[in-house]
Amino acid sequence: MTRHPNAGFPAVVQLAARLADDRLIGAECIGLARLFDPRGQHEDDRAFAYRTAAAGKVCNRCPVRRPCATVAAELDRTAVGIWAGEVRDAPKPRGRPKKSDPSEPATPDYREETQCPPVTH
Repeated sequence: MTRHPNAGFPAVVQLAARLADDRLIGAECIGLARLFDPRGQHEDDRAFAYRTAAAGKVCNRCPVRRPCATVAAELDRTAVGIWAGEVRDAPKPRGRPKKSDPSEPATPDYREETQCPPVTH
Protein backbone atom coordinates (compact mmCIF):
# COMPACT_ATOMS: atom_id res chain seq x y z
CA MET A 1 0.00 0.00 0.00
CA THR A 2 1.43 3.37 -0.96
CA ARG A 3 0.99 6.41 1.16
CA HIS A 4 -0.61 9.46 -0.40
CA PRO A 5 2.00 12.25 -0.73
CA ASN A 6 -0.29 14.76 0.99
CA ALA A 7 -1.31 12.48 3.87
CA GLY A 8 0.13 14.89 6.47
CA PHE A 9 -1.19 17.95 4.69
CA PRO A 10 -4.25 18.58 6.94
CA ALA A 11 -1.96 18.70 9.98
CA VAL A 12 0.29 21.24 8.23
CA VAL A 13 -2.71 23.40 7.38
CA GLN A 14 -3.90 23.27 10.99
CA LEU A 15 -0.44 24.24 12.25
CA ALA A 16 -0.21 27.11 9.74
CA ALA A 17 -3.62 28.36 10.87
CA ARG A 18 -2.44 28.33 14.49
CA LEU A 19 0.71 30.24 13.56
CA ALA A 20 -1.22 32.86 11.58
CA ASP A 21 -2.01 34.97 14.60
CA ASP A 22 -3.14 38.59 14.29
CA ARG A 23 -0.89 39.47 17.22
CA LEU A 24 2.14 38.80 15.00
CA ILE A 25 1.20 41.28 12.26
CA GLY A 26 4.14 43.63 11.70
CA ALA A 27 6.79 41.18 12.93
CA GLU A 28 10.33 41.94 11.77
CA CYS A 29 10.98 38.27 10.98
CA ILE A 30 8.61 38.19 8.01
CA GLY A 31 10.50 36.61 5.10
CA LEU A 32 13.39 35.48 7.29
CA ALA A 33 12.07 32.06 8.31
CA ARG A 34 15.36 30.22 7.76
CA LEU A 35 17.06 32.48 10.26
CA PHE A 36 14.54 31.46 12.93
CA ASP A 37 14.35 27.74 12.16
CA PRO A 38 15.27 25.15 14.80
CA ARG A 39 18.87 23.98 14.92
CA GLY A 40 19.73 21.86 11.91
CA GLN A 41 20.75 18.27 12.43
CA HIS A 42 24.22 18.91 11.00
CA GLU A 43 24.56 22.56 12.03
CA ASP A 44 27.72 23.12 14.05
CA ASP A 45 27.84 25.20 17.23
CA ARG A 46 29.51 28.19 15.58
CA ALA A 47 26.97 28.43 12.76
CA PHE A 48 24.07 28.05 15.18
CA ALA A 49 25.48 30.72 17.52
CA TYR A 50 25.91 33.12 14.58
CA ARG A 51 22.37 32.50 13.34
CA THR A 52 20.93 32.83 16.84
CA ALA A 53 22.73 36.15 17.36
CA ALA A 54 21.47 37.46 14.02
CA ALA A 55 17.91 36.40 14.85
CA GLY A 56 18.22 38.03 18.27
CA LYS A 57 19.11 41.36 16.63
CA VAL A 58 15.97 41.14 14.50
CA CYS A 59 13.88 40.31 17.58
CA ASN A 60 15.37 43.19 19.57
CA ARG A 61 13.98 45.73 17.11
CA CYS A 62 10.65 43.92 16.59
CA PRO A 63 7.48 45.77 17.63
CA VAL A 64 5.64 42.52 18.42
CA ARG A 65 8.26 40.78 20.56
CA ARG A 66 6.01 40.49 23.63
CA PRO A 67 3.03 39.13 21.69
CA CYS A 68 5.43 36.71 19.97
CA ALA A 69 6.54 35.37 23.35
CA THR A 70 2.89 34.99 24.36
CA VAL A 71 2.03 33.10 21.16
CA ALA A 72 5.07 30.84 21.62
CA ALA A 73 3.98 30.04 25.18
CA GLU A 74 0.46 29.26 23.97
CA LEU A 75 1.81 26.98 21.23
CA ASP A 76 3.95 25.26 23.86
CA ARG A 77 5.87 22.34 22.31
CA THR A 78 4.76 23.24 18.78
CA ALA A 79 6.77 26.46 18.80
CA VAL A 80 10.34 25.47 17.98
CA GLY A 81 13.16 27.57 16.64
CA ILE A 82 13.68 31.16 17.73
CA TRP A 83 10.65 32.99 19.13
CA ALA A 84 10.87 36.45 20.69
CA GLY A 85 14.65 36.16 20.75
CA GLU A 86 14.65 32.87 22.68
CA VAL A 87 15.71 29.47 21.37
CA ARG A 88 12.92 26.95 21.78
CA ASP A 89 14.20 23.42 21.26
CA ALA A 90 12.21 20.63 19.72
CA PRO A 91 10.76 18.34 22.36
CA LYS A 92 12.77 15.27 23.15
CA PRO A 93 11.09 11.94 22.49
CA ARG A 94 9.25 10.55 25.48
CA GLY A 95 9.79 7.14 26.97
CA ARG A 96 12.73 4.81 26.88
CA PRO A 97 15.18 4.96 24.01
CA LYS A 98 14.87 2.14 21.50
CA LYS A 99 17.10 -0.84 22.11
CA SER A 100 19.92 -1.27 19.65
CA ASP A 101 19.67 -3.95 17.01
CA PRO A 102 21.23 -7.16 18.42
CA SER A 103 22.66 -7.96 14.98
CA GLU A 104 24.84 -4.83 15.15
CA PRO A 105 28.14 -5.20 16.98
CA ALA A 106 28.40 -3.42 20.30
CA THR A 107 30.45 -0.24 20.48
CA PRO A 108 34.04 -1.29 21.09
CA ASP A 109 35.73 -0.24 24.30
CA TYR A 110 38.91 1.46 23.06
CA ARG A 111 40.21 1.92 26.61
CA GLU A 112 41.30 -1.71 26.65
CA GLU A 113 43.33 -1.31 23.46
CA THR A 114 45.09 1.90 24.52
CA GLN A 115 45.80 0.83 28.10
CA CYS A 116 44.55 4.09 29.56
CA PRO A 117 44.98 4.39 33.31
CA PRO A 118 41.76 4.13 35.30
CA VAL A 119 40.09 7.37 36.31
CA THR A 120 40.15 8.01 40.05
CA HIS A 121 38.15 10.61 41.88
